[in-house]
Amino acid sequence: MVRYSAEAEDECYDWFFPAMTGDLDRLKEMVSTRLDAGNLANTLASYKGKHGRTVFHFAAGAGSIRICQYLVEELNLNVDDFRSDEGLTPLHSAIVGESYDVDNMKVLLDNHANPDGVARTRTASPLYLSIVNGSIECMKLMLQV
Repeated sequence: MVRYSAEAEDECYDWFFPAMTGDLDRLKEMVSTRLDAGNLANTLASYKGKHGRTVFHFAAGAGSIRICQYLVEELNLNVDDFRSDEGLTPLHSAIVGESYDVDNMKVLLDNHANPDGVARTRTASPLYLSIVNGSIECMKLMLQV
């Protein structure tokens, strides 16, 4: 796992910034030049920031739909394989993120994100969080899965 040093923080930030800002071209360039394609999911999941959140969490929480589409549709990454230290998935991040975006959640759900998945340290599933947040549209979307 890559963490807890100034150098590691810089490396993680290099990955998180394009994910949060939606800079797809930069992220694609980094994937093609810095990662081993044969071990892409494990390597990308190893870059963790505060509370163990990954590139996927930051993209989902920021509403970076093009980044999320790229991760699941082009790189064929499994949404639920990316878990924070607390067990939160990118779908959790999309629901509680600053850029709450139904279309982004639809991308994750269409690519097999589990709306009923419960984190290890919390009892709230993404479906429950959508109800608590008062998003009827997201709740309906998750119930259709």
